[in-house]
Amino acid sequence: MALARRIPESVIDREPTKWGPDFDTYFETFDKSLDKAFDNYLASRETTSIAYDGLIPLAVLETMLTVGDNMHKVQYQHGNKSLPVLMDTVRRYTELNNSGIFDYYYGYLCMRHIMRTVCIGTLIESETFEDFLNSLSSDEETVEVTEALAEEAFGILSDYLFENDISAIAVGIGLQSPNWDRAFTCVGGLDFDDARFLISILWKNRSQLITLIEHGMLPGFPAFLFTLSEMTLLSKIPQSTKPWGQLQEIILRAFLVGTREERKTMRQLALYAHHRILEQNIVLDSTTDEEDARTVVRAYVDMFNPFWNYDKSLAPIMLLDIANILFRFVDSLLTSELADCIPDVAKSALERIWLEIDRENDGFMPAPRRGFTRKYAADIFHFLPDMRNRLLTNVGDDQAFSNMLLEVDILGLAGRVLLMVSREGSNPDEWQNFRDDLVYLCDAMTGTGQVPDELAYPNVANWVKVRNQLDMLTVGTAPSRVLKRHLLEAGKSWEMFGPPHQEVPWEPRQIQITFVESVLGRSIVVQGANKCIGDCALLIRMH
Repeated sequence: MALARRIPESVIDREPTKWGPDFDTYFETFDKSLDKAFDNYLASRETTSIAYDGLIPLAVLETMLTVGDNMHKVQYQHGNKSLPVLMDTVRRYTELNNSGIFDYYYGYLCMRHIMRTVCIGTLIESETFEDFLNSLSSDEETVEVTEALAEEAFGILSDYLFENDISAIAVGIGLQSPNWDRAFTCVGGLDFDDARFLISILWKNRSQLITLIEHGMLPGFPAFLFTLSEMTLLSKIPQSTKPWGQLQEIILRAFLVGTREERKTMRQLALYAHHRILEQNIVLDSTTDEEDARTVVRAYVDMFNPFWNYDKSLAPIMLLDIANILFRFVDSLLTSELADCIPDVAKSALERIWLEIDRENDGFMPAPRRGFTRKYAADIFHFLPDMRNRLLTNVGDDQAFSNMLLEVDILGLAGRVLLMVSREGSNPDEWQNFRDDLVYLCDAMTGTGQVPDELAYPNVANWVKVRNQLDMLTVGTAPSRVLKRHLLEAGKSWEMFGPPHQEVPWEPRQIQITFVESVLGRSIVVQGANKCIGDCALLIRMH
């Protein structure tokens, strides 16, 4: 008897289904498929498709979307019941198909339709849709028009947000009195149950969001997410039952790969969700698979890549509050399978402090930002020992952590934040918190790694510079407004990073020839007072 040929699993997975191609297939072909559907529409070619369980046939759904995307060529096809029809379709589809909403082409098309309709509803509610249509040229590329619609809608909604008026937001998304129960009634309406349902299916399929957004496959997603966030806020159900945890994770993933303007607004949305999570003691569920976790880590690390962030524009957009939330989210994904990612994540979190310090090129940091910087630095330092402990079973990863601390110039970084106290008055914000968590940084710097000389020596030099500047500030050689006791506290905190054999408590002293041994067992001799004074003068200019 002849044996039947075994079909590889990869082929089985890609067999056509009634819901169209799977994610890996349509990810590569969706743009060509939509173009072909539009060409068939223009040529008045009939399309054959089967309706399953009363749902809109796949080919019809695809044609509807591409005709809408090409409204600058075939005029806007008006539908005042679009959202209810699409929501009924999505709900029925998720009942029939237990996979994620983006796992098959049908679900992807449904979500694209909803996002596009929300954008159109936003422009209609703001009475700018006709002007937008008139501004389009039939010669424009479809993708350009789609992006323009998405940007216009998101810009309008962001303006409502920064007005700081919740009623303006409610009116902006089409909620109308007396019931205030449906948004965008101009295109059929989206109610609060719809919003909650959409959040749940997005969160269930969150592992594909970063990839889809990065490749421009979800135009209108920021406006759509804004709408879901504000409808969650405005819904009248108890705060404890609102999906703040799911919503925050979706927002954070969108923030990681968003544009500069999108991140400004996403920050506000994420912070609001974060405060509700704290108020309600909501337990977050960040469990995911290794592939998804690595995708999130890669997006986080890429934000701090000097190649992309060469103009240092990230700092005023990703402020320290959202930076802290993002770090904690990414850290929660670092299971034992992702131990090799820990040094890069820690380095990125520390690089954010450098970005804050680099902003002083335009002038000294104002007092409130100094407090925020100390708080963020303290929080990151607090996490570092635990991150390192997760690596102790792997000498290679632990060595990478040691190298990372020195490559990021950890003592130079900690010293600069410490010396900010010299500009303070009598009660430096977050000062005690920062000093307490310096202990955690010291713990994180003790590991099994052997540090190369070319990296260890600069750290020793940094320790000397900071120590000597504290001497000068305390004895009055350099000017400072801060109380002397805070300088003494700074000196005592800094000693823990210095020579382990030192037994005499730190006291201010005159600058002299100094011998110092680093926490990593290296030693260096600083030749003479002139070099020390020169180094301190450099730091004084910087701080």
